[in-house]
Amino acid sequence: MYCCHVNNIAYLLKNHRTNTRDMRNIIESLNPDDRKKYDYDLLEEKYIENQDRIIDDEAAIEELKRNITGKDVLLIAPGKSSETEKDKIIDYIKERQPVVIGVNAVNPSYDLDYLFVINTTRYDYAKEIYPTQFNVPEKILLSNIKTVADEKEIIINFNRVIKRGWEHFDNAVINCLRLMDKIKPKRVAIAGFDGFKHKYNESYADYSLPTLNPDNKWDELNEEIKEMFEDFLASKTSDMQIRFVTQSIFNVKGAEVK
Repeated sequence: MYCCHVNNIAYLLKNHRTNTRDMRNIIESLNPDDRKKYDYDLLEEKYIENQDRIIDDEAAIEELKRNITGKDVLLIAPGKSSETEKDKIIDYIKERQPVVIGVNAVNPSYDLDYLFVINTTRYDYAKEIYPTQFNVPEKILLSNIKTVADEKEIIINFNRVIKRGWEHFDNAVINCLRLMDKIKPKRVAIAGFDGFKHKYNESYADYSLPTLNPDNKWDELNEEIKEMFEDFLASKTSDMQIRFVTQSIFNVKGAEVK
């Protein structure tokens, strides 16, 4: 249809699990000559441009501030400890009564107040596999997923929470922490932010959760995430406290362990 080199399609599928809509937008943004080549730097540039859909999210930010500012927040990431250390997490919820936010995945073991999602792959998976749990909480979506909110959805600008400089700059937990830095809760606790193992099914509570790291360079990914977390702690503007409820390889100086 677009006379596009097959390597461009393979790159977008392998590196970003790009859906049909986004792939079409990216390919259409290339001029006819570039479509016949496979310039991966140009393709990555066009991918990022496609993600940067700008919306007016001030009302969404104000709504989140009304509900979260000054409170305790618990982020539940999809790491395996969110299941293996479930009792510890449930005890924390009972003790602190935090606003509970699922990060880029639904875990049926927990009642969520919000579900924070940063990419279409995980959005579609959660909606299809866990329809009941997906429909209950308010969804916080980035504008790369959609620009018009449906019922029980809040849309935040993609650029508001990402910071480039790393290959995997769109890590969901780091993105959610950057959003919290703007919302200013009193304390943010983190569970299930374990770090990646070399075997895929050792990393996630949900064995079938789609991978977002198709190259399987787990050690490199862990180092990048640790760098991003350290950068966040050094640059955050709020005085919110950060603590870990479950064990994590990303726990560094400046983040309290419960």
